[in-house]
Amino acid sequence: MKRRNFLRLGTTAVAANIVAGQGCHRPGHRRMTPCIRNPFRSPRSHAGAGSISRKRFRIPPRNGRKPDPSGGSVCDFGETRDKLWQDPGCQELFIGQWRQFARRYKGVASARLSLDLVNEPMNVAGDDYSRLMRRVVTAIRAEDPQRLIIVEGLDVAVQPVFSLTDLGVVQSYHCYAPKEVTHHKAQWAGNYPHLPERPLKKNGKITFDQGDLDKGFKAWRDLAAKGMPIRIGEFGCYKHTPHDVALA
Repeated sequence: MKRRNFLRLGTTAVAANIVAGQGCHRPGHRRMTPCIRNPFRSPRSHAGAGSISRKRFRIPPRNGRKPDPSGGSVCDFGETRDKLWQDPGCQELFIGQWRQFARRYKGVASARLSLDLVNEPMNVAGDDYSRLMRRVVTAIRAEDPQRLIIVEGLDVAVQPVFSLTDLGVVQSYHCYAPKEVTHHKAQWAGNYPHLPERPLKKNGKITFDQGDLDKGFKAWRDLAAKGMPIRIGEFGCYKHTPHDVALA
C-alpha cells in the first residue's frame, strides 16, 4: 500500500512577486521551490503522492493599511484566520499563490500531486466560502486544467458544502467525533482529561454512540449521491486514547 505525503505550507511570501508572476522570493533564497519545498524531494514522497495545503501567506500594505515591520500584512490562519474571507488583499494573494503553484507543478500527474485549498475552514458563511473557492479553482485551471483539486467542508471540514457540487472537485471531510474520545488529553484542543469509553456516557447516560456517528456521515452520503467525490481527509484518535476504545 502506498503512503501519501502531505505538505502543509507554513511559509510566507511577498505578494508583489507572486502577483507579478515572479514566484515566491525571500532574501537569500532562490525563487519558488525553497519557499514551498518540492514535495517530490521530501524523505517520504517517493513512496506515494503529495498534497499541498495553504496555511499562511503575506500581503503588502494597501489602502492605507499600516505596514508591519517585515513590510507586509500577515494573513496567518493560526492568528487572523478570518481575514481571508473578508479582506480583498488576502484573497488576491491567496488566488495568486495557488495560480503560481499550479503553473509550477503543471505536468505532474494528479496521482502524485493534488491541491487542498484551505485546511479546515471556519467562521465563514457558506456563500463567501463558495465564492472564493470558485475563484481559486478557476485560476488553477487556467494554468493546469487537469489538476486534482480538493476543497474541505465548512466548520473545520465537518459540514459538506452542497453549493460546490458542480465544480468538478473533491470535497474533504474530517471526522473527529466525539472529541472526548478522539482528543483525549490533547492539550491544543481542550484536553478532555477523563478516560473515555464507547459508547460515551455522562452520569450513567449514553451521550454519544454509533448512531450519532452515523448521523454525522449522512449529510456526506447525501453529497456523494449528488455526484461529488468525497475524501475522508482526517480521522482517528490521539495517542492517549486507549486502543480498545479507539477501535470500538
